[in-house]
Amino acid sequence: MYENRERYLTYYLLSHKKGFKSFYLCDAHVCYDAVATTVNDISALIEVKVRDNAIDKYPDYILEIDKLDKLINAAKAKNYKILYINYFATETPDQWDYIIFNITARIREWEINGAPTPKVIYANEMTYVSKEKKKEKWVITLKYEPDKDEKGSFNLNNK
Repeated sequence: MYENRERYLTYYLLSHKKGFKSFYLCDAHVCYDAVATTVNDISALIEVKVRDNAIDKYPDYILEIDKLDKLINAAKAKNYKILYINYFATETPDQWDYIIFNITARIREWEINGAPTPKVIYANEMTYVSKEKKKEKWVITLKYEPDKDEKGSFNLNNK
């Protein structure tokens, strides 16, 4: 269910968003969910998370350190950028809010100012399998930064 929703929302967003000229969703077991190329021929690996909460429910957003490390290594190998898209549920079932985090811009800042301090949280072991089985995960928190990131919304009924 989660993976299908991630794929559907990402397909919709990238199909309707100006600035992307091509993309594909990944079927293989890789550390990213999609690859996109902008109209300026910049390629990016995209990690996706679908949240069941509203976009403003929490002051920040989490990204697993293990996932981030794998994304950084894959992006370096391909000379690609990294985007992290979070989708958020709204009161209207077909309406979705999103944030596209520019992880590459953050990495450049972290190299100068230092990376955020990781912390341990107790989270779902595997989102796709169970919400009952929990484990400790190392994460960093991100705040929306309008100079790097993009917020928006879309309605799946608007074709």
